[in-house]
Amino acid sequence: MRRRSWWADVLIAIGIIVALWLSPLFLCVMQMAYEMPANSIRLWFFGQALFEHPLPPQTEELERNSEVGLLVGNSNHCDYLAERVLATRLSRMEIESHFQDLAAQIVFDDKPMADGRVRVVLRRFRFGDPPGADIRCH
Repeated sequence: MRRRSWWADVLIAIGIIVALWLSPLFLCVMQMAYEMPANSIRLWFFGQALFEHPLPPQTEELERNSEVGLLVGNSNHCDYLAERVLATRLSRMEIESHFQDLAAQIVFDDKPMADGRVRVVLRRFRFGDPPGADIRCH
């Protein structure tokens, strides 16, 4: 029967100490690995109502944006922003009527674009959700 060497015992002890020392770091990384995709999925659901709402006639989508993170303020919280930029020939009243059930802020540019259309921004914003371990929210 062969006996384990003294060095093998030392290496096993060092391995156990390193594993115990790194386990909190590993747990933090695993929590971040969960929280960031979870908040991105929440953002996707948050923006769905805005992005899937049909456009009225004579209206074109120019761009869409969505973002999650610490967008307003300076404390630990997650903000969600979804916005859709449109160009339309419709009146302010027609646009507001079409999007009234969306629970979104509607911002009209004061000056028309070169082709006579008006630029409209539809914006949904949610402030102050718990940040968890998502580094974008700290």
